[in-house]
Amino acid sequence: MRDKGSISVFFSIIIPLVLVVLMIVTELSYYHFLLQRELSGLYLDLDNSLSGFHRQLFNELGLLAFEGAEGEAPLSEKKVLEESIMLLMEEAQLRDGIYLAENLASEFLQSKLGLDFSLFDLGELNRELSEIIAKAKEGKLSEKVRLEFFAKALAMSPYVHLQGIGLNQLQRLIEEGNVEALKEINPIFVISEDIRDNYKIWREAVTKYDVLNILGSYSLADYSVDYLGYSMTKKEDKDLRSEYILTGLEPGALQTSLVKTELYGVRLAFNLIECFFNPKVRAKISSLSGEDPRLFLLFSLGQAAMETGVDLVRILDREKVPLYKGMEGFTTLGKKGKYSEGWSYPSYLKILLGLTPKSLYFSRLVEAIEHNYEISLDRFYTGLTIEKELKFKGRFIPFELEKHLEGGLYYVKPEG
Repeated sequence: MRDKGSISVFFSIIIPLVLVVLMIVTELSYYHFLLQRELSGLYLDLDNSLSGFHRQLFNELGLLAFEGAEGEAPLSEKKVLEESIMLLMEEAQLRDGIYLAENLASEFLQSKLGLDFSLFDLGELNRELSEIIAKAKEGKLSEKVRLEFFAKALAMSPYVHLQGIGLNQLQRLIEEGNVEALKEINPIFVISEDIRDNYKIWREAVTKYDVLNILGSYSLADYSVDYLGYSMTKKEDKDLRSEYILTGLEPGALQTSLVKTELYGVRLAFNLIECFFNPKVRAKISSLSGEDPRLFLLFSLGQAAMETGVDLVRILDREKVPLYKGMEGFTTLGKKGKYSEGWSYPSYLKILLGLTPKSLYFSRLVEAIEHNYEISLDRFYTGLTIEKELKFKGRFIPFELEKHLEGGLYYVKPEG
C-alpha cells in the first residue's frame, strides 16, 4: 500500500510541473511565432516602400530613391546626392577602365596580327546571352552560334563572372535543350569580384592622396555630361542640362556666350603653353619675331588667340581638338584638315565642370533635376527605417512582454 501511495504522490507532484513546462513552452512558441510574423511584416513593409522607387529617375540618371513621407537621407541633401553619384560613377569608371585596357589590347592585336575584334564588351555579352537562351528555348540555336558565344564568354572569364548559374552548367543545359530548366534561370554577366576588389584598393589609395579631390571633381563632371546631357552641340529640347550646371543660366544667348567664353579660356591657356613648348610651333613664331624675347611673347599671345578662335569653331562643329597638338601643329600655322585625334565638346565641358565649386554644382544639379522631372527632391529618400512595438500577453500564464522592433534599408545611409 505504501508503494502505491508513494507513486500517487510522485505523479501528483510531477504532472503539474510537466503541465507548467508545457504551458511555458507553448507560450514561448507562440511568442516566437508572433515575433517572426512581425519581423516578416517589417521586411515586407520596407520592401513595399523601396519598391516604389522613381523609375525614370533611376533609368535616366542612375539615382535610386523612393517618394514618401517617412524616409531618411533625402536626395536634396548635398552629401546624400554626392554619395549616390559616387556609387554610380565608381561602377561606371571601373567598366570604362576595363574597356580602355581591352581596346588597347585589341589595337595591338589588330596592328601586329591583323585580328580585328573587340575583346571586352559586357553589355554586348549580356545581350548575346539573352538571345542565346531565347533561341535555345525555341530550339533554333545553331551549333556555330553556340560555340562562338561560349568561346567569347570563356575568353572574357578573367574579367567577368556569370551570376545565377555556372558557365559550364549553362552550356550543358543548352546542349541538352533543357527548356524547363532554362525557363527557371535568369543569368547575367558581371565584372568579376577580383577586379572589383583590386579596383577598390586602388581607388582608396588614390583618394587618400587626392588632396585637391581631382578624382571626385572628375566623377561629378563625368556624371553631369553622361547622365544629365548637354545641348550646345545637339539639337535637343531646351531643358536644363550640363551647361546650366556650369553657368547657372537657363538656355539662351547669354548661356551660350558664357560657355563659349570659358571654352575659349581653356583652349587659350593650352595654346599659349604650346607656343613655348611645342618645337614646331615655337620655331615658326621665333622666325616671325626675329628671336626677340619681347616680340616672341607678343607674337605668342596673338598666335594663341587666333588659334583658339579656330579651335572654338572646330569644337562647336563637333570636331576633335587635341589638348596638345604636337607635330600636327596649329591650324593658323599651316595645319590642314581635321586633327587625327583629340577631345570633343563633351570632354572640354567636363574640364569646365570639374572646375565648378561643389556648392554651386549641387545646388544647380538639384534645380536641374527638379525642373526636368517636375519633382521635389526633398520628398525622395535613399533610406528608410520602420519601427514597431510587439506586445504579447500570455494566454495560460498571466504575464506580458513588450519588444521594440526596428528595421532599415539604405542605398545611402544618413549621417550619424
